[in-house]
Amino acid sequence: MFRPAMQVPKDASPEMAGNLENLSKFIKALDLAGQKLSFFYREPSTDDTSGPTTTSTSYVDLPPLKLNFTTTGGFLCVFCSATLSDDTSGQSVYMILAVNGSVIANTERVATNTGGYLNAMSTFWMNALGAGIYEVKAQWKVDANTATARTRNRAIGVLLVENA
Repeated sequence: MFRPAMQVPKDASPEMAGNLENLSKFIKALDLAGQKLSFFYREPSTDDTSGPTTTSTSYVDLPPLKLNFTTTGGFLCVFCSATLSDDTSGQSVYMILAVNGSVIANTERVATNTGGYLNAMSTFWMNALGAGIYEVKAQWKVDANTATARTRNRAIGVLLVENA
């Protein structure tokens, strides 16, 4: 029995709401042979007019890119994207995914400022999960100086396939 579950934030942009509606139609067309498919998504609110900054040289949370969910076990697919920049030429900004407080090393992405350009970064991770409560989030850091996440240009999503 197929049971789709969609969680859309109240402050999702009209574009994202439309994309989620299309995704929902696609999901309903899938035959998952008794599995449950859930999709979770988070982006900044529509009134976010200035992005967060960091001066941390150790990984810290990249707001608001964090999702919490409970699963009976299954398969997880996480995607994350952001437009980030370091304010000093030659310095780098890094982004990584963390699950339940542990960073996933092979998801790290780095971009170096080459004259004030913005860097669109994305990462992706898939893994089997046991039953439990999970927190998935994006984190970021800089080599030096200050990094900025550009206004609404960041998002995180989780696609979870569970045994029903």
